Amino acid sequence: MSARWLYLTLLAAALVVCPVAESYSSVWYRDAAGDVKGGPGPDIRFVRGTDQACRISFSVGFAKAPPLAVSTRQGFTDMLIVTVWTTGKTGPCEPHYWLGVHGADLKRVSLVNALTKSSVRLGPAVVSRKTVTFTLDASRIGDPRTIRFSVAAGREINEGAGGGGDLAPDKGTSPLWVR
Repeated sequence: MSARWLYLTLLAAALVVCPVAESYSSVWYRDAAGDVKGGPGPDIRFVRGTDQACRISFSVGFAKAPPLAVSTRQGFTDMLIVTVWTTGKTGPCEPHYWLGVHGADLKRVSLVNALTKSSVRLGPAVVSRKTVTFTLDASRIGDPRTIRFSVAAGREINEGAGGGGDLAPDKGTSPLWVR
């Protein structure tokens, strides 16, 4: 087999496995400052979804750093969840996946299939000052052509009046993201 034939075979295989390998797409939106409801908690300022070389990332920017915290002294734990719909036909009551963390341990990112309730651990989230980014292979969510998503950040308080939560967008889902 010639080197050229081998190269073309490998290129064709890569395109079958990841047809958008050379593409880049994204969608983003802002969230109002100070709109945390129900008490203190993380305040989302923006959300961005990107797709590059079959790696999907969800970046969530917060008003303050560190973006998520845990305090045994004050008795609270923050959490961050991205809800993902993978086709244009599903509605807000029918998510396909949840992606997120509970607490400030951003090394334990979980992806849960909402239909089967099965879950897998992903690589750690990346924190850059006020922004948390989750990244996963598109194949983990069926390599969808379109995506809608929403983000929730909240604070669970062990005692007292309860914690606050913030949704982005405040109602509904992201704009339709065509990969």
